[in-house]
Amino acid sequence: EGSKMKSSNGAALLADEFLDRVESLREVHALAARTGDRVRVATVRDIVVKSFFLSRRMAKDINFAWSQVVSPADNPGWSIAAAWCAAHSAPQAAAPRADQLDIERMLFLRGFDLTRALKFAASEIDLSVAVKSLHRIAETVNRVLAEAGNDRLAALSGSVLRHGLTSLGISAGETTVTAATATPPRRSFG
Repeated sequence: EGSKMKSSNGAALLADEFLDRVESLREVHALAARTGDRVRVATVRDIVVKSFFLSRRMAKDINFAWSQVVSPADNPGWSIAAAWCAAHSAPQAAAPRADQLDIERMLFLRGFDLTRALKFAASEIDLSVAVKSLHRIAETVNRVLAEAGNDRLAALSGSVLRHGLTSLGISAGETTVTAATATPPRRSFG
């Protein structure tokens, strides 16, 4: 909150206490509840917290306020967690959209762009660029899945998001996989 934390005066907040505080937020529980227990509350918490800190440029000191952590405008983790939960929500029967192939192609290409952003971020030793790229994908996923709610788009969205999250070192946690959200096994040729 604009002042330095020091353990000598008791003002330091332990990492576990910080995580518990985020996990206790009703917004975190609401996102996990949308998935029908497919995504754990702790997974939503991890996405929100880690995305927040990774979205900030590298600096010697970590300056932040609690209001920034809980603000969707200041913390891309909220959008990323919402997209992850949307991709793992209970499947809704929906007819394929007329523009479904275009949306799938766009998500697929954004996945490649994310890989490029991750490589750049690694070379700069600053992951904020990659988190911003993942945030843009999450915004698209949130918009698309709110409109469509179809299983194929949810599975593709989940796959792209998982790639981004795990590449950033953010565990996407265990999810209960249903036939509707399972991605097909990879085939090898030769």
